[in-house]
Amino acid sequence: RELPLPLLGVGEPRVSRCALASLPTDRWGRIVSIKLPEDQRTWLSAMGLALGERVAVLRRALFGGPLHVQTPGGEFAVARELAQHLEVELLPDAQGEDTP
Repeated sequence: RELPLPLLGVGEPRVSRCALASLPTDRWGRIVSIKLPEDQRTWLSAMGLALGERVAVLRRALFGGPLHVQTPGGEFAVARELAQHLEVELLPDAQGEDTP
């Protein structure tokens, strides 16, 4: 299991990032990188998985099956292999709302 690595910047708060496939089920994240060809990024964006979008993993299917994810636009399944190519930063609030 891959653990999120902290990224430290000068004068910036600690930010943890991981693949969407590794996002804990009790946390919300924001998509910061999509490492896929343009046609697949466009398809994901139409589903609500675009750069800057909030996302949470609700549950994981057994035996490497799809992830049940939630975005502000709804809930759907995403192949785990595809979710490995989406990098998310963990949001500070468990509900996915940025705190001021």
